[in-house]
Amino acid sequence: MFRLALRAAASPARAALVRPAAVPAFRAYSAAALTKDDITARVLDVLKSFEKVDASKLSATSAFTSDLGLDSLDAVEVVMAIEEEFAIEIPDAEADAINTVDQAIEYVVKVCIASARDAEPPRAAADHGALSRPLRVSFVCFGSH
Repeated sequence: MFRLALRAAASPARAALVRPAAVPAFRAYSAAALTKDDITARVLDVLKSFEKVDASKLSATSAFTSDLGLDSLDAVEVVMAIEEEFAIEIPDAEADAINTVDQAIEYVVKVCIASARDAEPPRAAADHGALSRPLRVSFVCFGSH
């Protein structure tokens, strides 16, 4: 980026063509830092954004239909919003089984922890000197707000 700015400054014609790159707006979370409490808060925030949900009735133990008064289409929209928030895909059979806030939270926890575990690199053998330390890789679970 610095070289590009220097080249642009050297040529006034090029200076007009150089524009800063747009940075996409999204939140990225490392799976190591994404706790169940973080996931719970984000799922509750997703539900609070639905106008049909009464925030005073919302808790981690609420059922979509009996406690929050959502119909089956609303429940599907909630699951789709959770998929979007965490950038995951929930298969239809498993999505149909998510009927409470707690079930949604537990599913996201399970998926994020499994993805983080799968993203861990193999540990190097102890006889490789400096490579004997485990490498650190972060899994990103993100969504937009």
